[in-house]
Amino acid sequence: MRSGRRFQSVPTLADEAPFPADLEQRVMKKTVPSDFPRRTLGASLSGSIPKLAVRLMPDGTLSNMATEAEHEQAYENAEDLAQHLKNYVLRKHAENPDWSREFNLARTRKGVEAKMRSGEWDLEEPELDWVMKRLAELLD
Repeated sequence: MRSGRRFQSVPTLADEAPFPADLEQRVMKKTVPSDFPRRTLGASLSGSIPKLAVRLMPDGTLSNMATEAEHEQAYENAEDLAQHLKNYVLRKHAENPDWSREFNLARTRKGVEAKMRSGEWDLEEPELDWVMKRLAELLD
């Protein structure tokens, strides 16, 4: 038979020093560079009356721009792509030392554009320009 003893709960750090509820979000949130392009809503609306394609944003406003979450996700994807392309370009340079850096970057861009056209990669032209600029920075 069990004794009537009750175990005391072990105090946790949260019990001793409460943290703001949004601390994890603030710590995990990455800052999107100001030069990273923001996507706009592309829509094709039929009819003879002029139309404006917008959506209701979380703050109650109407906008044709990407939400903050979508903008952050697009940035994270673009930064990840730039990091992967850096390794690719360095590998290609090692395999083909006679290729100039400009030739290698132009060749890489054409490959990314082909992936974009085929629909394999969700990247827009202004984002590709940013990725290539970031890639050049990473290679310096």
